[in-house]
Amino acid sequence: MLQQELNVNLFGQRFHDLRKSQSGVPDIAVSIPVNAKADLSNVLQLLKDLTRYNGPYSLEVILVINNFPPAEPPAYIPRFEEQGICVTAIPSVKKPGMAIPITARMHGVAVASCDPVVSFDADCRIPHPTELINWYVERFKAGAALAYTYVGHYDIHSGFSVMARLAIHHLSRWVKRVAFGVPVTRGSNFAVRKSFVIPLYNEGYLADDIIVGPVVKQKRGKIYYSGAKKLRVLTSGRYVRENWPQLVRYLWYRMRYNLRTIPVRSDAAKHTRRP
Repeated sequence: MLQQELNVNLFGQRFHDLRKSQSGVPDIAVSIPVNAKADLSNVLQLLKDLTRYNGPYSLEVILVINNFPPAEPPAYIPRFEEQGICVTAIPSVKKPGMAIPITARMHGVAVASCDPVVSFDADCRIPHPTELINWYVERFKAGAALAYTYVGHYDIHSGFSVMARLAIHHLSRWVKRVAFGVPVTRGSNFAVRKSFVIPLYNEGYLADDIIVGPVVKQKRGKIYYSGAKKLRVLTSGRYVRENWPQLVRYLWYRMRYNLRTIPVRSDAAKHTRRP
């Protein structure tokens, strides 16, 4: 089905048009990691959201397609490229001690044609792309090194433990951000200045999405946040199931993981306990 949709030029010239700028350099880039075995139908929906952008700024879209056999890159890659989407294809982005999403994101940031780069997950939805992209561009014009907005959920299963997990998730993020002053970046939705974060990534500071905010703060980068309704991004809640024992195990795991991972250090990958 995906191949058929791409063969009929699903997005037309829209991404070519979005990238056009008088200077030849787009105002902002969007980097999206794509698991070749699981994310393709999801990313098509996200790309459709981005085609609805109708603001004054130019936009480059980058897909970091990964998790495929080295000798068998996905056949649909040229279809994306023909439609104005930049593709960087890497069989595996896995690095010892590093969360796979952050390594995939940084590949996209590294190849971006401009300094500001927004990162979304492939299963995100953007209800108001024009307002969101405009806000991001304007924050970087104001000197941001990092910017992020509120992330909600869609496709949520019913059940008390599901509601409890999401409530605890949002409350803990609020406490970290407001009470403790910890920028709570998550991969589904944040933007960075390429020239600021790539050196930090190369120096070993960035091993997971949750450490991006604390590192940028310690390095004195300017940070912006907004919880405005029209700037919200939605991420899938389809994996959150009704299961009280699972909720308890998850909360215990996340607490310990945060305590190990959030402290800022140049050997961050040694502390995540990821294989």
